[in-house]
Amino acid sequence: MKRIIFLISLIFTALLLIAATFISVINGDWSASQTWDVSSSPPISTSDNITIATNVTTNSNIIIKAGGFLTVNSNDTLTVNDMQFNNGSNVIIEDLGVLIINGNLTNKNNSDAIEIYGSVQVSGSFDNGNGGIVTGTGSIQVDGSYTGVGVTFGLTNSDIPAGTTISGEPMPVELISFTYEITNNEVTLFWVTASETNNDYFTIERSEENINFIEIGTILGAGNSNNVLNYKFTDTEPIKDISYYRLKQTDYNGAFEYSDILACDFDYNETTYIEIYTLSGQLVCTLKNTDLFNNKLSSGVYIVNSNNKTYKIFIQ
Repeated sequence: MKRIIFLISLIFTALLLIAATFISVINGDWSASQTWDVSSSPPISTSDNITIATNVTTNSNIIIKAGGFLTVNSNDTLTVNDMQFNNGSNVIIEDLGVLIINGNLTNKNNSDAIEIYGSVQVSGSFDNGNGGIVTGTGSIQVDGSYTGVGVTFGLTNSDIPAGTTISGEPMPVELISFTYEITNNEVTLFWVTASETNNDYFTIERSEENINFIEIGTILGAGNSNNVLNYKFTDTEPIKDISYYRLKQTDYNGAFEYSDILACDFDYNETTYIEIYTLSGQLVCTLKNTDLFNNKLSSGVYIVNSNNKTYKIFIQ
C-alpha cells in the first residue's frame, strides 16, 4: 500500500513539472486570462512554453527560466518592461516578429539558445553575460549600452558602441580595400567596394588616440550595386604624426557597420611664406622659408613679416 502511495506521489510531482503551454489568441495584456488560449495567464517568471501569436503587452519584468520557451511569431509583437533570459532558456523571434523592451535586456551566463530573425528594440541597456550567445539574421537596437563578454551576431557585446543597431545579416557592403595617400600636406582616403546592398552613405571618422572618433565627412553610397566602385575623401586638415581613420557604413534603415581601422603616419611639412620690406614699407619680395638664405638681397636693413610676426634683419 505504501509503495502504491509513493508511486502516485511521483506521478503527481512529474505532472506538476511538465511545462504548460500558452498561446496568445487576442491582442491584450500578459496578465489578462482572455489573452491566452487556456483562459489563464502565464507567470511572469516562467519555465512554460509561451507563443506570442498576437500583440501582447505588459508593464512587468518577464523572466524566461531554464527549460522555458518563448516564441514571437512573424508579424506579432511582445512589449515588456525588463526582459531576462536565464541559462537553459530558449527564445526565437521569428522573421518580422518584434520584441520591444522598455527597460533592460539581460541574457544570463551561458544562455546560448537565443535566436533573433525579427527585431528586438531595447530602450535601456543589453547585458550579454559570460558565455551568452545570440544568433540569427535579425537586428537588435539598443538605446543604452552593450555590456558583458557574451557574443551577439558574432560581436562581443562590450565592443559594440552604445546606442547602436546591429544586425545578423551579411555585411551590406563588401569592402575590398581601404588605403590612404599623402599629397601636399593632405591625407586622401581611398576605398573600393565589390558590392553594396541598401547602402545609404559612408561617414568618415578620425581619431588621434584610436579611442574616441569624430566625424570629419560623409560620402553618399550607391544604394545597390554588384559592380566594383571606387570612393575617395580628402582630409584637408589632418593630424600631425599618427592618426586613425575608419568608415561607418549606414543602411537606409539606419543600421550601420564599421570598417577596420586605418592607421596613418602623417609627416607634416609646413611651408612658411616670408614677406620682405624696405624700411620705408615697400615690398621687396615674397619667399618660402627654404628660399630665404638662397636669395641674394642687396646690403641693407629689411623688415621681415612671417606668421604675423615682424623682424628686422641686416644684410651685409
